[in-house]
Formats: sequence, structure tokens, C-alpha cells
Amino acid sequence: MYFGASAHEIYMRSVILGLFAGFGIILSRIVARLRDANAAFESSNAQLDARVKERTAALTAAKNRLEIELTQRRQAEARGPGRCRPDRGH
Repeated sequence: MYFGASAHEIYMRSVILGLFAGFGIILSRIVARLRDANAAFESSNAQLDARVKERTAALTAAKNRLEIELTQRRQAEARGPGRCRPDRGH
């Protein structure tokens, strides 16, 4: 006998130890998959954030161009018909 334990007790302790080892392996695989999924999520999030920043910059530039054009048109209308625009070099 192993430290006074019966064969059944030794068997049960071995089974329990095996179960804990199995659960440990399964848990470590789950944790690894969660880490991988989190890394993929963070990468996708960073890519999306970069795309949002690029699109925002493009929209801001377009808005600024339209505001300049609107200002020029308003100035031309204020000068009245037949008056030349300063950007045409007349």
C-alpha cells in the first residue's frame, strides 16, 4: 500500500489527478484561443480606426473645399452679373 492507502484510493486519486490535468490542458487551450481572438480583435479595431481617421480626413478636406467654393460663389453673386471672378485672372 502507498502510505497506507488502499488500491481503490490510489486509483481514485490517480483519476482525480488525471481529470485535473485534463482540465488544465483544456483551460490552457481555451485561454490561448481567447488570447488569439483578442489579438485579432485588437488588430481589426486598429485597422478600422485607421480607416475611420483616413475617411474623416478626406471628408474634412472635401468640406473645406466646398466651403471655399461656396464663399467664392457668394462673393461672385454679391459682385453682380457680368463681373469676373478673381480666380480667372481678369
